[in-house]
This record gives sequence, C-alpha cells and structure tokens, in this order.
Amino acid sequence: MSTFVPEKPAVVQPSNGDTLIVLPEQPIPQRISGGSEQIRVNIQLQGVQVILVNSGSNIARLDLSKAAVSLLLQGNTLKIAGRLEDISITDEISPQPSDNQFKQILCREGDHFADFGYETFDPNDAENFTGVNSVVTLRTAALRLNFLEKPLHEVYIFLLKLARLKGLYDAATQAAAQSVSEITRMRFDVLVKSPIIVFPKDSSKSSDALVLRLGEISARNQYDGPKGTIEASLQGIGLTSQANLGDRISILKMIDDVLITATVVQTENVDHTAQPDVPDTKIIVNVSDIKLGLTQHQYCDLYLLSQAFTRVLASPPEAETSPAVQSAAPPSANLPQKGALNSKTSEQNAPVAPVDLVPEIALSPRQSIYPTLDLELKITTIKLQLFDDKALSEENLRSSGIARFALQDNSVRFKMYSNGGGEAEVILKSFTVTNTMPGPSKFREIIPPAKHDRNQFMVLFTMTGGKESSSLAIVTIESPKLLFTLDPLFALGNFFSSAFVSAPSSTPDAATVTAMTTKSKAAPESPPVREDSTLAFRIDLNDVSVTLLESDTDINSQAVQLSIRQLMMSQQV
Repeated sequence: MSTFVPEKPAVVQPSNGDTLIVLPEQPIPQRISGGSEQIRVNIQLQGVQVILVNSGSNIARLDLSKAAVSLLLQGNTLKIAGRLEDISITDEISPQPSDNQFKQILCREGDHFADFGYETFDPNDAENFTGVNSVVTLRTAALRLNFLEKPLHEVYIFLLKLARLKGLYDAATQAAAQSVSEITRMRFDVLVKSPIIVFPKDSSKSSDALVLRLGEISARNQYDGPKGTIEASLQGIGLTSQANLGDRISILKMIDDVLITATVVQTENVDHTAQPDVPDTKIIVNVSDIKLGLTQHQYCDLYLLSQAFTRVLASPPEAETSPAVQSAAPPSANLPQKGALNSKTSEQNAPVAPVDLVPEIALSPRQSIYPTLDLELKITTIKLQLFDDKALSEENLRSSGIARFALQDNSVRFKMYSNGGGEAEVILKSFTVTNTMPGPSKFREIIPPAKHDRNQFMVLFTMTGGKESSSLAIVTIESPKLLFTLDPLFALGNFFSSAFVSAPSSTPDAATVTAMTTKSKAAPESPPVREDSTLAFRIDLNDVSVTLLESDTDINSQAVQLSIRQLMMSQQV
C-alpha cells in the first residue's frame, strides 16, 4: 500500500517466475483542491480452487487462476481495475466421457477471461463532474458451456440448499439495493465475446452435439439531459449440429448469423399533460433476416433437449419438505402499542393535518392514462426449411426437402399504460409455403404469395386495466390460398410426429415424478384467488380458397376447390 500514485502502470510481480500480469494503464486523476489523500492498493491472486461437495461426494470444481486488482482512492472518488486470466468448472461426478472436452462444464476460449473497471466521480467537483456518478466497463472472452445433465442437476440441487440460507443475506441484499439506489446515473460499457453452449446428445457414448453460439454481446449507455439511451446488440447468433458419420463429422447449420440490435430510451420526469403520447420507456428491436434449416433428426434432438431441461431443474424430495431458514420479521407497524386501546387522549392529542382548500389541478380521466412502455420489434424475413430423416449431410439436403415456410415484413408492437392496460399488434405482410420434395411437381407453391397490398395476417389485442379487466383479440387473415396434394401433408405430419414416436415411453421418470410430488406438497392450502377478467375474440377470414389436386405432376390435373368469401367466428362476454 502506498499513499501516492505511481507514475507507471501497476505491474504485479510473480513469485515463482510466471508471466507478469500488467493491468491496463489508467490516467492519473487530477488532484482535488484542498489536498486530498491518495491510496492505491494492488492485489495479486495466483489461484483459487473451490470444490462443491454434496452428501460427501464431489460435484464440480471451480478453478480461478492469475487475477490482479488495482484500487485507487482519492478524496470522494474510487477507481478499480482488474483482470482475471482463466476460469473453468470441471465435472467431478460423471464417469470418463467419450470425448475429453465433455469433462469440463465451463471453460475459456481466448487469451484471458475478463478485464473490468469501476470508477466513481465526486458530484462536488464542478470541473470534472459531467452528471454521471459512476462508470462500469467489462470485456470478457468467449466462454464454452457444456450442457451436461447430471452434473448440472447436482449443482442446481446444491444451489437450492444454499437458497435456504436466505435469512442470512437479506440484510446484505437490502444494503446493496440501498447503495444502488443512491447512484443516480451509471454509465456502462460491456463487451462479451460470443458465448458457446454445447448440448451433447450422449456424452458417455458419442461426440454428437448441438452447438449454440449466442453471438458477440455488447451494451453501452449514454445520457442526454432527461433522456437515457441504452444500445445493445447480439451479433453472429448461430446454431449447428455435429454428427459423427463414422469416417467424418457432419456439420449442419440450423441458424446462421443472426444480428439483433436494441435501443432503449428512458425519459425522466415526462410531462404527460403536455405530451400524453410520450412513453416513459421506448424499446426498438431490429432483427436481421433469419434463415432456419431443420432436419428430422435435429427436430428430435431439440425435443429431447427440452426434456433434459426439465430434468436438470427437477427438485429433490427433501428440498420442499425440510424447513427453510426464515429471516427475522421486522416489528410490525400495525401492532397495538402499550395503552393504545385504553387511552383516548392519544387520538385527541394527535396533530391534525391542515385541510388543503386549493382547487385540485388533476388530469382528466383520459389524460391520466399515459403510455409507460412502448415496444417495437421488426423482422424483415423469416425462412424455415424442413428436411426428412434422410438428411444427414450437406450433400443430400437438396434431395431430402419437405417444405419451406417464409414470412415477409413482420412486426410486433406492444404498449403498456399507466392504469395496467395494454395493446399489442402483430402484422405479417406475407406468408408463403413451398413444396421442396424431390420430383417433377408442377405446383410448388402450397400457399402462394398474396396478390394484394393488405396485410395477409394481423392480430390486434387490447387489454383494459383495473380489477375488472377485459381483453379483446381480433385475428384477420386476408385472402389465404391453399393449393396442395396429400403427399406434402403426409410428409409434414410424419416430420412433426417423429419426435413423439422416437421419445421414451409416456411413463414419467423419477425426476419428473419427484418434481410433481414436491410441487404438490409445497402448494399452500389456500383457496385460489379469482380474478375478474374476461376475454373476447373475433376471427375474420376473407376470400378463402382451398384446392386439393389429384396429381401435382399434371398441369391439367383434376382438383376439388372450396371457396369461402367471408368467414367470421367470435366470442363475446
């Protein structure tokens, strides 16, 4: 520890000849008038190993190695900079897998794991204070997470047992929340390299897996008067499947290079009387064109993965039956005080608030309802192509197609109001389905593109606020045309039912039974609360045409056609 700021960046000297860890160089802050003291603290961490133990057996091992932290105190300001070189979590409960990469639950990919910084500013320093109280920066490398069902389930049970100590950290949580509320404005800049999540099909037998790349995550904010803007993005989202075909590994893309950008604008102290249409928070999300490819085997793997998620989050039998540690309840303000019931002078001597005779200047009933949240989502194109069970590699995708679905000019709009009400709007400009089965078909378009400028599919949903809320949903489908033979329908039916045919028996496993049993035991024996809410809907189909062809290989094929000019179904309460 030293009471002065060194002229060079902090260099942590190694004790055993290892590589030096040099923290990023930081500018020396200006000395505050009045001569404030400066304190710098440098900390080096060679390594930390944490082993999770449950019922006498090791579950996982957490390794942290080579960390360095530099702390600078000057007057009323604080600056922290640090670097963590490596982090890993190793499976300690499962047998040796077929591939050594599945022995690690979490590992790092890149030069070093994370660089972080935190800095606070003094509001009394008129020269350097810009209205921002603190700044947080974070840079992390890519992390690889292997979704291993058994060790992750054991870690989840371990965390559930830690959650029983809730009463021990309630006070710390409240203190942390109070300190965060005192920071009026915080600027952050976060950049996380693409996290990778690997879902192995069976880590003990094969290396087949689904690989999800979440893309590069970035988020930063800035302030402009009463407005605060947050810009975030996910770049390079991708999902692939890896299958071992004996002599080679086949990699098929399911989702390829998706970009998501979001802009959040928060406005403080909005005058809703002068600006009744300005929301407190506005969110705009733009998504690039999404191209999806899904084979029948990938579809079955996704279904089995959804069941694995349920088993990982299943609670043990003793998690609900054993008593949890409860936090000490604070003294209630509603308890009667000593002598309060037998003393009438306490109410007579109580100070009486003066009556405000000034006329009320309130908003009108219509103006008192203003938007608090405005969300807008836009996706230009969504394409999904399905393949049958013969699609195993890139070479035979073209000969294994079933159908291709396409959505054009998609948008979602949602608004939330101050009285609890809301409204949503979903618009699909065009929806098409194309037959991609091999063969000399003359009619490839099962659902052709619309020949009008109206929206082909639209949903309007409104919800009123208050205790007696009501909802109304209106679905409008304009000019749907359906032209098909029976072969594509049978192929689609076989595709979507394949996951349930290849799935295990319908008898629930022990984890599912345990989760259902503990959930029923934990349910309180109180009568259900009945909410007075009603839902009304209306479905409008205009100019419907359904054509069933005898053969799609003959341009003059016979057909049966059903035409409906208008069809409406509604339910009103």
